[in-house]
Amino acid sequence: MLIDEYDVPLENAFSRGFYNKMIDFIRSLFESGLKDSGSLGFAVLTRCLRVSKESIFTGMNNLSIISIRNAKFDEYFGFKVDEVQQLCHYYDMDKEYKTIQEWYDGYTFGQTDIYNPWSVIQYIDDARANTNWPPMDYRANTSSNSIVRTLIDHSDDDDKMQIEELLAGGSIRVQIHEDITYGEIYDTSDNLWNFMYFTGYFRKMSERMEGSSIYAELAIPNKEVQYIFEEKVQSWFREKVKGRDMTPFYTAFVNKDCAASALTLKFLFILSSLR
Repeated sequence: MLIDEYDVPLENAFSRGFYNKMIDFIRSLFESGLKDSGSLGFAVLTRCLRVSKESIFTGMNNLSIISIRNAKFDEYFGFKVDEVQQLCHYYDMDKEYKTIQEWYDGYTFGQTDIYNPWSVIQYIDDARANTNWPPMDYRANTSSNSIVRTLIDHSDDDDKMQIEELLAGGSIRVQIHEDITYGEIYDTSDNLWNFMYFTGYFRKMSERMEGSSIYAELAIPNKEVQYIFEEKVQSWFREKVKGRDMTPFYTAFVNKDCAASALTLKFLFILSSLR
């Protein structure tokens, strides 16, 4: 049995307000199809976020979970470098390889450098028909950005400054949580970055253990995602700042609180520079 992207109903249910009912439905479905079936020999389920705390898999404790961090099967999550090179050579598009690398490479699964397979295929198909075809963002319409938009609506000033750091080519340090559930998304800022990491918005530059916690340096992986940040994420931040409550700034100004006033002005300067 193959169940692809089984978290999509959960995402839609979360955004539309019937998350708990969908949890109950999927739990019943999986218990019947996976646990209680007498005919099932093997099952594969795919998704972006790992489900654990919702207890969807009640009674099933023998699942083998393979995430973006695992080296096992890492080469099968997309196109490897040599595969993209061979693809370009097959279609007499060797000169386009550098463009493809800049726009659609940059993902790390386990220890393997991976290209976005959908975008590579789409670009090669379009560029074969038109030699002047420019690289473009193909992934924006492959899935909904509604959760990320909602997360941005809940973000604070520090998050916005980190976005600016990412857009400038820098990285952010994040504690990795592989078991985030949709019900916990708004709990901490780290959950925002983890969600975006596990859904392909970031590339892991490095990773290390600190005590019992895992921390990673995350960066924008390529020009395709850079374009999404510039055209989507920044516009969402700008929309939010239009309705920003400036009372804290006015209060700080009246009370001669230089530190608070300077922090607000710095944030507004960053937002204005994104226009």
